[in-house]
Formats: sequence, structure tokens, C-alpha cells
Amino acid sequence: MPGIGRPFPPGISGNAGGRPKANIKVVRLARKVTLKAMRALEAALDAERTIPVKDGDALSVPDHATRVYAAEALLNRGWGRPCTADVMAKLVADVQEQGLPETTGLTTDQLERMWKIAREGLP
Repeated sequence: MPGIGRPFPPGISGNAGGRPKANIKVVRLARKVTLKAMRALEAALDAERTIPVKDGDALSVPDHATRVYAAEALLNRGWGRPCTADVMAKLVADVQEQGLPETTGLTTDQLERMWKIAREGLP
């Protein structure tokens, strides 16, 4: 019987089938509405909310939470998610010390993969 923290014996996987495959119908639908979704995010950049005031009047004010979420979503899709300062510092140091190729224009994911390979070597 395996010990605490080890529910499976050595050599036996708890996920023998691997990562589940994406539902192709869902993926196709999501890709089909991508442009519409991007337009909705773009419209959300100007989102406002209505605040009731006395005598039945209403005041329209910017909805900053929605605007920030939309801006972040658009930036992440267009430029990749930002990496943490420590990851960026390590990448810059590697470029300076080892003469790695220029990294301008790479996404955060690409930079993080480069850093992982630099640290651990190729798989």
C-alpha cells in the first residue's frame, strides 16, 4: 500500500490516459466566434454602468472593472501574458552573458520556454 502523498505505486500513473483531448466541436465553435468575441472585448473598453439617483434619474459612469478586464484580455491575446520581473531579469542576464539570440518580439510563453531550456537543457 502506498504511503501518504503517494496514492499510486511506483511506475503506475494516476492519469494513464494522459490529458483529455479537447472537444473538437467546442474548439471549432470557439474559433468560429473569435472575431465576434474580440469585438465584444473591444466594445467593453468603453463600458459604462448606470447609477440611479433621486427622483428616478440615472447617471452613466465608466465601468472601470469591465474596462480593465477587457483591456487585459485584449493585450494578453495580442502580446502574450506579461512575465514576472524575476523571469525577465534571468532572460536578460542570459542574453547578456551567453549571447543568446535577440528576444524582442517573442511572447512571454516563448521567453519562459527559452529560459526553461537554458536552465534545464532540451527535453
